Amino acid sequence: MPSRQGLSPAFATNTRDQPPAATPGESCRPGTVDPYPVWAPPGLQPHRSPQASYPSERAGTVPPPAGSFESERSFTGAPSAPAPASVRSDVGAPPGFPQDQQQQQQRKSYAPKPILKMYLALNEYGRLTPRIMTSVMANFIPLVVQRISRHTDCLTFGMYHKFYRILPTMKATLEAIQEVPSLQRFAQQLRVVVESGPEVPEMCGMGQWMVNFLKALSQEPFDTEIKILLALAEPWSLVVREDIVTYRDMLDCGEVNITHTGVKCDMCGETPIMGPKFKCRSCDFNLCGECFPEKNSIHPQHDFVCVLWPSNDPQPSQPQP
Repeated sequence: MPSRQGLSPAFATNTRDQPPAATPGESCRPGTVDPYPVWAPPGLQPHRSPQASYPSERAGTVPPPAGSFESERSFTGAPSAPAPASVRSDVGAPPGFPQDQQQQQQRKSYAPKPILKMYLALNEYGRLTPRIMTSVMANFIPLVVQRISRHTDCLTFGMYHKFYRILPTMKATLEAIQEVPSLQRFAQQLRVVVESGPEVPEMCGMGQWMVNFLKALSQEPFDTEIKILLALAEPWSLVVREDIVTYRDMLDCGEVNITHTGVKCDMCGETPIMGPKFKCRSCDFNLCGECFPEKNSIHPQHDFVCVLWPSNDPQPSQPQP
C-alpha cells in the first residue's frame, strides 16, 4: 500500500488538535476579535427576548426594522417552512450575521486560490468534470482544511446560504459514508440537517463538522477517499460551475495555460495532458485528472504529486502537495 504522504501536503490532521466547538455567545476562533458571531436558526437563539436576539442589539445599536426579512426570521416562535429549491436557490444570511458582511461573504471562497484558478480555467475549456475535481481534492484536502478551519463560522454561513443548492451534495455524502464504518460517526448530524432543513440547531455546527469530516477523510485509504469524493463530486461540480465565474475578479487572472505540452497520460493516452497533471515521484509516469482516481489499478507502488500548471506557465503560489 503506497504511503499517504505523497498524496497530500504535510499538514497535521489529527482531530484531537482541533479546539472544541464554540458555545452560543463565543467566538468560533477563541482569542481573536471575530466579526462573525455564532448564530442560531430562527426561533432557536439562546436568548429568546427581542433585546437579546441580535448581537448588534447587545452592543447598543439599532435593531433591524420591524417587518424586515431578518426580523421576521429571528424572533421567537416556530419558523415558517422554507420554500422548496424550485422556488429559491439560496436561503439568505443566517440570523444575526452582520448585514454589512453578507454580500461580501456570498461572493467569497476560502478554497486556495491556485485551485480556484485551475477550476475557472477548466470550466472555460469545458473540462471541469467530477473526476478531475476528485483528483485535485484528493491531493489538497489538508491544505483546504488548513484554510477553512480558521473560518468555520463563515463556512457555516455559506452552507446555510446555499443550502438548497448543496442539498444533493449533502445527500450524496450521507449515503456514501454509510458504507464506511470509520466515517459513520459523521452521519447523525448530517442526517438531521438533510432531513429537517437549515432551521435546526445542528446547522449551527456544520462548519466545524465539515472541517472534522475532511480531516477524517484524508486519513482514509486512498481507494476509500476517492470513492467518497467521487460520490459527492457529481452534484458538487454543478454548484462549482455556477459559482466559479463569480470569483473571476477576486482571482485576478487573465489567460491561463493548462496544457502540459509533450506530456502523455500513461493510462488513457491523452496527449498533451490538459488540466492538472499527476506525476509519479519515483519514475517517468504521468496520469491525467480523469485517470488519477484509478492509479492503484495501474501504478500502485509509487506516490504521485499534483502539478496544477505547466512548467512554462509562471503561475504564482502554486500549492505543493
